[in-house]
Amino acid sequence: MTMSKNEDKESIGKPFKISTALLQINTSNTGRKPHLKKSSTPKKRICTPQERENQQRIDRENRILLRKILEQHHGAKRRSSSVPPSSLNPGCIHTFEPRIPQVIMTSNQINAEKRRQKRDYENLLLLQKIQNAKPSTSIADSFKKTGKRIK
Repeated sequence: MTMSKNEDKESIGKPFKISTALLQINTSNTGRKPHLKKSSTPKKRICTPQERENQQRIDRENRILLRKILEQHHGAKRRSSSVPPSSLNPGCIHTFEPRIPQVIMTSNQINAEKRRQKRDYENLLLLQKIQNAKPSTSIADSFKKTGKRIK
């Protein structure tokens, strides 16, 4: 394909269009315009029974895999009734509520929690002993001299 000098000068200022370039290439090779048919409505593909059965099998396997993934992700067994609907039944709508993730404590956190509980318990025992203790006679006498009351 060769352009004349006038066509070359005209095309310099104009934006390049791929569709016109392809059209020029196709017409230069064959000498005629290619057949460009635009259909107004796309044809629906008719599924054979084998294709439909294959699609159902794939959908069933996908649901099983999704259930297994959700079980691993949430860490709990989900009942088979909570399997999401297949694409064959789009009218059935299920919404999944997000689960609150269970916090898995490390051994260090567990031990720290046990130590804290033990410390709190011991402090409570000490407080009760202090509150129940009676002052010695020397301390009681010193309070009597100052005029303060002792429990």
